[in-house]
Amino acid sequence: MQSLIGLKIDQQTAQNIVFRLYEEEAITKREAKIMSSILERELYKSTIEHRDEVRANLLKAMIETLKYTENH
Repeated sequence: MQSLIGLKIDQQTAQNIVFRLYEEEAITKREAKIMSSILERELYKSTIEHRDEVRANLLKAMIETLKYTENH
């Protein structure tokens, strides 16, 4: 999953990943809503490139946290 995200990711692709995690029951509906809200472009007052980099880093961090939680 981390490799799909890459160094930057646009909002729609990030939302698709969150939806896929929800569909595969890797996350709850509540977790999906929280993750989606963090990925909204309106939160980032920056250039598109920087915004997509920040979004990628946040999404990777959330997925890494989920992975850690599932294993412990």
